[in-house]
Amino acid sequence: MPRKRTELDRDEKVEQILERAVELLSHGGYEELSINRVARDLGLARAAVYWYFPSRDELFTAACARLFADTFTGPPAHGSVISRIRWGVERFAAIYDVYAVLLQRASGEPTAAELLQAFDQSVCRRLTAILAPHVPADQLDGIVETIVVFTEGLLGRRLPPAERDRRLITALNALLPSTR
Repeated sequence: MPRKRTELDRDEKVEQILERAVELLSHGGYEELSINRVARDLGLARAAVYWYFPSRDELFTAACARLFADTFTGPPAHGSVISRIRWGVERFAAIYDVYAVLLQRASGEPTAAELLQAFDQSVCRRLTAILAPHVPADQLDGIVETIVVFTEGLLGRRLPPAERDRRLITALNALLPSTR
């Protein structure tokens, strides 16, 4: 059944708002994202943005979901285990500041907590899929969790990319000796 014009208009407006919110997050972080800024940049009334996103947190969470999905689109299907994990860590590094804000917001905002949980589950599923052929089943969950925790800590240190990569490779080689 074809959609009504109002449904199309709504979808287009939501898309415009989300695109601008993602741009603001990507280039200026959480501080740059506001309902007022999005409305002004798009030539909309503030009330129009609030109609679709009732709070800054809801706009932030929706923009994060889009940013995360866009960032992790097209992971390499082939290559060494370590090269595939490095790809994910580099992508994660590019959005880590936004992730850190989401982590903070999750303690008091249910939609942020839900997105954080979904993101973490997605990361663990992807790592599990990459590692399953190379790691004994009884060690898989522990190694996945260790890589996730290590990566979050590593990115939180804000090291230069070359140093971050060196430390990541060292840790992965220690955790996954059979993949070298």
